[in-house]
Amino acid sequence: ESEMIERGKLHYSVFANLIIVALNIKPLAWVDDFLEKNKQNITPVEKAYDAYLLNLAKVRFLQNKYKEALELVSQSTILDIYYIINSKILKIKINYQLSLDKNTPDKQMIGILKMLESEISSLKTYLSESNNPQNVSPMRFLSWQHFANLMLRLYNAHSSVYKRQALRAIEMRIAEILQKNERISELDWLNQKISSFKKNLRG
Repeated sequence: ESEMIERGKLHYSVFANLIIVALNIKPLAWVDDFLEKNKQNITPVEKAYDAYLLNLAKVRFLQNKYKEALELVSQSTILDIYYIINSKILKIKINYQLSLDKNTPDKQMIGILKMLESEISSLKTYLSESNNPQNVSPMRFLSWQHFANLMLRLYNAHSSVYKRQALRAIEMRIAEILQKNERISELDWLNQKISSFKKNLRG
């Protein structure tokens, strides 16, 4: 722990965990201010800016500033599995949100949908090739895999002729996973998107 927190300095992994907690209990303005005040305290120095970018992207995403969030996360290049996975997941979430904007011109929407499909595929491939590294708990790794698979099904549901049935199948799959006491990364967000999708179908 002394290597992680020393004389006001924060290891980038500790910094990321602090931001996760803060996003759940603090106003976004507070988290934004915390990021700005502490970006110089992230260690090691060579990873500080990338850690700052990714965590700022999370804030911008929750502020519904999706294009800015995408630009920020695309600049982060930390070669750490947790940051890489979080970056890929955030890109998927951002592109999914962008794909819901009905005011987007058709040509631009095609690009967004292609990028969303590409990001989902990229996450699945990365997880497949990573082969569950030793520094990641099997439960956490599996939760990432579940997210990738469910996200692909949600993406495909939008173009399905049988949208309601596709959504029901996703909900049943989620229930099966949870019954086995397995975790699903970003489950609350996924449930929100499924609920909104169903509501739009009823409308």
